[in-house]
Amino acid sequence: MKYPVDSIVSDNVFWLRHMADHARFIAGLLNPSERGFVEKANEFAIEFERLQLQARDLDSMLWHSCPNNDLVRFEKDVKTATTNIRDFKRAARDLIASCKVLSLIPSLLADHVLREAEYFLKILEEIQQDLAEMDTPPIKTCDY
Repeated sequence: MKYPVDSIVSDNVFWLRHMADHARFIAGLLNPSERGFVEKANEFAIEFERLQLQARDLDSMLWHSCPNNDLVRFEKDVKTATTNIRDFKRAARDLIASCKVLSLIPSLLADHVLREAEYFLKILEEIQQDLAEMDTPPIKTCDY
């Protein structure tokens, strides 16, 4: 096992903040006439900021020795969001490189933020493999 539970949450907080920051600066460096891209980048920023807050909430609730179903579900949500922003960043990079979108973003910077999303996805794959190897307890229900 590579990732203990508290490290999983810490890694998520770190990378989710970066993904939100990327979305914010992409929105800020796009020409305002690129309304669709600006709106989509802002939507990603909001989504990743929400996920970061959720990660911080999980950190306060988790036992640091074993995962629970909330963490497993959260990791799936993060992977889906990160896959979506990776695809957005790829499209933006390609459009910037071919001068089909108006922005102040250099091609190399667009490629860099894409590679960071791809790296985060690799980390998420490792985390999901580790979670699958851990004994995830079933959700307990209370008998009232």
